[in-house]
Amino acid sequence: MSNNSAQIGIALHQMKRGKEYRRLIRVPEGYAMVELDFCGQEFRWMAVASGDTTMLSLCEDGEDAHSYMGAQIAQMDYHELVRLVGEDDQTAVYQRKLGKLCNLSFQYRIGSKAALMKARTDYEMDLDETFIKQLMAVYKSTFRGVAGAPGTIGYWASAIYKAKMAGYAETFAGRRVQLRGSWTGREAWPMESTAINYPIQGSGADQKYLALAVIRNMLTKYRAYLYYELHDGIYVISPKDVVEKFYREAKHTLSNLPYKQAWNVDLPIKFPVDGKCSDESWGDLRDPHWD
Repeated sequence: MSNNSAQIGIALHQMKRGKEYRRLIRVPEGYAMVELDFCGQEFRWMAVASGDTTMLSLCEDGEDAHSYMGAQIAQMDYHELVRLVGEDDQTAVYQRKLGKLCNLSFQYRIGSKAALMKARTDYEMDLDETFIKQLMAVYKSTFRGVAGAPGTIGYWASAIYKAKMAGYAETFAGRRVQLRGSWTGREAWPMESTAINYPIQGSGADQKYLALAVIRNMLTKYRAYLYYELHDGIYVISPKDVVEKFYREAKHTLSNLPYKQAWNVDLPIKFPVDGKCSDESWGDLRDPHWD
């Protein structure tokens, strides 16, 4: 940064997740903020890409993939853990948090040291490498369609093979990234990681682009504005007098995006959108109970 320049914005993804920090992002007077967030986006794309039957079943209405994985780790009944989480039992909440760490980290085949760092920085969990390796083993045995089972080829191996043969990795929308380099030696792991990650994370990005294209005319209709976007969420400010109508229509529309028309793909599961609202700040978003 030169002596004559000044920072006029911040990277929202680098902000701490606590409400006290998010309350710094205020809602303009006369407006309400609406958060539209794709539920379990990356988990669902991995379920589609891998065809893992357990994963696909956990994408059905009423299921909780993170509690399911947490129950596998704790070797307890899945529905019992869901019940305890609903009662705000802190041991159960922690167990679900472990499940979330597993589901959103290990599906990308990250190593134990990288997973250890992610646990500490993203989830504020002080784990040791031995326990991380145990978690990885539970993940692999639970979702064999991802990691592969003896005598079978899972998503990781098939994604790497396809990328090697084609020279690129591709999203469900058809967007590609070229993979140039050696598939052996030091270059192998990062190239293989891109082959695994890109179809999932790239499809999530394409999904957001499609959502923004679909919601564009709706913003004009309701005199609303795109405020910002972050990860798998879209944040809109709408005039208070129409926010409920906007919320209902936007949530329904984004939960039923035209994937066949836009991408020419038939998806085996739904990609529902959750919604929250606040007329105060980002840190005060809550379920408005308008569904």
